[in-house]
Amino acid sequence: MKRKIGLISGLVVLMVFLSGCDPKYPPGNLKTEPIHSIEVGESFEIKLIYPTGGLFVIGWKNQRIEVTSNPEIISVSGLTFTGLKSGSATIKITATTVLDDYSYQNGEKEIDYSVSAKIIVK
Repeated sequence: MKRKIGLISGLVVLMVFLSGCDPKYPPGNLKTEPIHSIEVGESFEIKLIYPTGGLFVIGWKNQRIEVTSNPEIISVSGLTFTGLKSGSATIKITATTVLDDYSYQNGEKEIDYSVSAKIIVK
């Protein structure tokens, strides 16, 4: 009986210990503030919302937009897009983690986080 209680107590302590561990990388995905439709000739700068947490990540770099459908609808510069003609386009926004020096030295790799969005040009 004492052995069962000891085993159960040990399992409970182990579960509490493991559930309290911080992840190495932020859980979740990259997000954006709301993106509204724009007029032809109008520009819009995307504001990113980064996932938080993670022991290794100290910042973000290489934020970029890739037009994945209908590239004739918008042009892209940095995190800003401009409407070229009426229609809709799909974009993929990506950002790469920046790790602390200790993580780089221990062979941890940078990870790309991304989110897709539909852009409507009126």
